[in-house]
Amino acid sequence: MKKNLKTYSRQKELSIAVYLEKKQVVCVKGNVNGEISVIGEDGKPLPITSVIFKHKRDRKASVKKGDKILCYFPTPGKIANFSLNENIASFDAVYAVDTNTKQIGDIWYSRGAVAKLEKFEKISNNSYNYEVTSFCDISSENSFNKYQMEQAVWNKAISQIQEHEGREAKIALVVDCDLENIDQYNNRTMKIRDDKFLPDNFTLVYASADNSDSILNVMIKFCDNRSKELLKIKCDILRTLLHKDI
Repeated sequence: MKKNLKTYSRQKELSIAVYLEKKQVVCVKGNVNGEISVIGEDGKPLPITSVIFKHKRDRKASVKKGDKILCYFPTPGKIANFSLNENIASFDAVYAVDTNTKQIGDIWYSRGAVAKLEKFEKISNNSYNYEVTSFCDISSENSFNKYQMEQAVWNKAISQIQEHEGREAKIALVVDCDLENIDQYNNRTMKIRDDKFLPDNFTLVYASADNSDSILNVMIKFCDNRSKELLKIKCDILRTLLHKDI
């Protein structure tokens, strides 16, 4: 007998900040393409300063923990759109990175996987064709549990992506941790791992790897699975060399 799994409801939320020269009543308008505009009292669109797309899911523990954030997508552009895919399409390139770490003996082995969104093409309305491909792998081996290992791999991934794409391309990088600091990283008020500010052409995006609701979730899950597989390969090699279970 199949077990009936409860499906929790999803919610989409779009936060828009606009520049106001004076206090006034505004009107929010949308169209069938998902485009949102904020109209001032003079009937003209107000300049948008920031847009954040958020995809949430109800959960059993929501009373204590709040809704589960599936995707948190700050867009650097001045156009608001309720379609996540349209927001993704506003970037020149989209990457994702995830890291898994395992202690084997006295060594902490970390494997990071970086993926790229390829062949992202609109076929109808909000339907897109796309591929997620492996871009590069990042390895780190340490004699201690390194501070903020995930963020250390972010910095390495950013360097390799920057070298490949150049400094003019507008790039989104999907991660699956440190959600509480995403805005500070994007505003360049906090360094990543107390080391480097996010380059001006990068925007950090959060997505959860425990679902496949969106392209961004698929990308981060791809990276999570690949980094786990890389760790497994390392464990298998060490098991052969050491002739013992790991």
